[in-house]
Amino acid sequence: MCNLSRVAGEFVLFSTYEYRLLEIDDAYASGSSIMPQKKNPCIAELARANTGAVYGRLMEMLTLLKALPSGYNRDLQQDKPPLWQALKLVHNTILALTAMVETVEFNTEHMREVVGKNFATATELANYLVAERGLPFRDCHEIVGQLVSTLIAEGKTLDDHEDVQQILAEEGQDLSVEEIASVCDPQACLARQCSLGSTGPESVKKMLTSLSDKVQADAKAAAERSKRLQDAHARTSGIVDAILAGDSLDDSGL
Repeated sequence: MCNLSRVAGEFVLFSTYEYRLLEIDDAYASGSSIMPQKKNPCIAELARANTGAVYGRLMEMLTLLKALPSGYNRDLQQDKPPLWQALKLVHNTILALTAMVETVEFNTEHMREVVGKNFATATELANYLVAERGLPFRDCHEIVGQLVSTLIAEGKTLDDHEDVQQILAEEGQDLSVEEIASVCDPQACLARQCSLGSTGPESVKKMLTSLSDKVQADAKAAAERSKRLQDAHARTSGIVDAILAGDSLDDSGL
């Protein structure tokens, strides 16, 4: 639930006008009771609230157990309701958030614009100077820091490649426009991240495949366990019905 709450919080934040990185489907949002222009990401907000409720059930269990001596105590008959309530909240939250995430629309054009205006690939440029020019990172950090400061003052970004080229040349670093475009392009930057667990597309795809396989394995195990529980319930119900009908325990098949 902590992880679900963090995910939900990001959807709440990134759907605001100030960010505008994604649009939550109307089916999983609601209008404001007072502001006609406002769209509330209610499913995500309720997911965060449900996390507090589950934490409450946890504290209920811990408080119930904290003063019990060893062995069975009648207090323990009260341990089931908070567990059932917590499981129900977790289950319902997962269902609702899954449906919301499957229908969300991402504003990729605005995301690209934000990446540029935030100079997100500045570190990659500093790393490139270290790798290709053999300079200490502290020097490259200073060079790129001055570059960014100058670009901000001029109302430019790293996407203005010719301006970047000129400023770097003044710092004694002659790079071609093609080099700058390749290093500072966000997609090219991501593609260069190829270490295990990195943010590069190939690494992310591998992690998604691994997680998907794990989810499928867990789903299969859960289905098998659910089937055993259903069979046991059906058998128990049959025995109870037989006994209520007058059969003995010996005749019930136990």
